[in-house]
Amino acid sequence: MKIFLNQIPCWHQKFFWLALLLPISGFSQTFAESTLPIIEINTLGQPIPMDGKITAVMEITFKGNGLVTNINDVPNIWSGAIEIDVHGASSSGYPQKSYNIKTMMNATLDSNVVILGMPREHDWILINNWNEKSFVRNTIPQRMFSEMGHYGVRMKHCEVTLNGEYIGIYLLSEKIKVDKARVAISKLTATDNTGVQVSGGYIIKNDVYYPPHGWPSNYYPVGLAPTDHPYFLYEYPATHKITAQQRTYIMSYMDSLETALYSSNFADPIVGYRKFISQTSFMDYFLINELSRNVDGNKKSSYWHKNRWDKGGKMEAGPVWDFDWAWKNIYDCPEFSNTDGSGWSYKIVDCEADALSFGWFKRLLQDPHFANAVNCRWKLLRNSILSEDKIFDYIDSVEVALDAPQKRHFAKFPELGKNNGAPEVEPIATTYHGELLNLKSWIHTRIAWLDQNMVGECDLTTSVSKTNESKITFYPNPTNGSVVILNAGKRQPYTLFNTLGSMVDYGILEEGENAVQLNVVSGLYLLKTPGELIKIIVRSN
Repeated sequence: MKIFLNQIPCWHQKFFWLALLLPISGFSQTFAESTLPIIEINTLGQPIPMDGKITAVMEITFKGNGLVTNINDVPNIWSGAIEIDVHGASSSGYPQKSYNIKTMMNATLDSNVVILGMPREHDWILINNWNEKSFVRNTIPQRMFSEMGHYGVRMKHCEVTLNGEYIGIYLLSEKIKVDKARVAISKLTATDNTGVQVSGGYIIKNDVYYPPHGWPSNYYPVGLAPTDHPYFLYEYPATHKITAQQRTYIMSYMDSLETALYSSNFADPIVGYRKFISQTSFMDYFLINELSRNVDGNKKSSYWHKNRWDKGGKMEAGPVWDFDWAWKNIYDCPEFSNTDGSGWSYKIVDCEADALSFGWFKRLLQDPHFANAVNCRWKLLRNSILSEDKIFDYIDSVEVALDAPQKRHFAKFPELGKNNGAPEVEPIATTYHGELLNLKSWIHTRIAWLDQNMVGECDLTTSVSKTNESKITFYPNPTNGSVVILNAGKRQPYTLFNTLGSMVDYGILEEGENAVQLNVVSGLYLLKTPGELIKIIVRSN
């Protein structure tokens, strides 16, 4: 390992010389080169803790796609001090552990760096693949969510050594946090306690509750007895940083959201739930978690975020996260063990689970507007982002890239053919190629079922083939975000684009009068229907 002493905190330099004397395992000596980035970590003789962090050294070397990187090459991506600790809950007990990594400039200052093409930051995660034998179950959803127009967590396959020992293939991942290149919402300071400043931004999480890191909902999921409360958890600002005023604001906002969602007029476009949430983000979050039939997507590892009112202001679903128990049939609630592609992830709310789901999607789908918009969104994306060809092409590309690395990984962790981690229903493939074939077969079966059983209804062909019948007018223009759209033609979908061409909203225009709340900041937008393109000017209040 090529360590530079000037990048190690001075009080740890004495451990550096000790680290050089540590024995190297016999297996590690066979790891000399890779077509993937190579990450080397030296903990300077210290164990990596579950709680608290230690200072260590990390080097990342990568010559480029298609080229062979040697472990003795000079590190050209990153070389310096890091803070490191064990990441995750259940996965912390796996033989291959995950780690939180913070790149450091010195003992007290973070070092924001560009790593492997991922935007400049200092918080990263090394995600293990002990339970995830395909190496793509986590990356596929992130790519999809990003292509849908949201923040998808960037991840890179790499091979890692720890104190000279080879520890397998990892995903070097961005950590979910507020940042202009990650969750791009306003940052809150200790003085942002009034007015528009206190309205954002926030990241909230649904997960197993650990007091005092959250608060209970005042509502119970639809159809369930009031035996327990689901909990909201503070993700940003963190529990130890959020002010009393900020706590009060976000608790009140979430309560108002749920009050509207569970009210008798919840489907009303002005006073119902649409006043509080970004419908497009919730639709896309729903589709990705249902396509993968993710057991964790609606009960834990689920995130929402909210920006300030002058920058959008509504609650957005996502980022999506944690899919190592997805894309497979597992023994859990009945919905997840079906082998014919059937079942709904959102129905985890009806099942006893380790974290109580909020059940929002169960309620949202009782609104025909939301269910029908989801159906249209599914049909539109099936020809592009959610097409089998696109998904399978990516899987094939990863199989080629990991040809040699996966052999080393499974030599280190001989788990092929073993039912570890997620309790899978079918026998486990005994080869990596077989694992990917099983995954493709699962995806094919799942998509076929969803094509036949997707929630809601949407007839795109009628409105597309008879575009001359589309007569759209609306008022006011300019608008402060609320518009009434008069659709004199037939029922049809609409898409709202910003001037950069990015989709920012999506929905269905029923025949007649439609009250639409545009979840956008001030600016010029284009409302596109199958037959028309309309300019809309949005101004702040």
